[in-house]
Amino acid sequence: MNCDEVRELLPIYIGGGLDTNTRGLIAAHIAKCADCRSEAVMLTRLGIAVKSTAHKIPENARAAAFDLIKEEPKSDMFESLKDAFKLTNSALRLAYRLIKV
Repeated sequence: MNCDEVRELLPIYIGGGLDTNTRGLIAAHIAKCADCRSEAVMLTRLGIAVKSTAHKIPENARAAAFDLIKEEPKSDMFESLKDAFKLTNSALRLAYRLIKV
């Protein structure tokens, strides 16, 4: 696996997803690649921070977000989720870099 492939899958990897073979490939890459290892650490820390503050999000905000997802046409939903995932990933990277500075 190359860095681009690993970085795309890191959030799922950190979340405990992916099949055993893919998890092994990512773990092997992270063991050798300092940049990807650093990103994995960053995503892990951000995940912990998000979990520790998730209870502070008002329930009506969560409900409104899920209502918007339900209204999305099924054919477009996966593209929208994919775009949202990429945007979230970029935002998390930027936030970490700003915090790190």
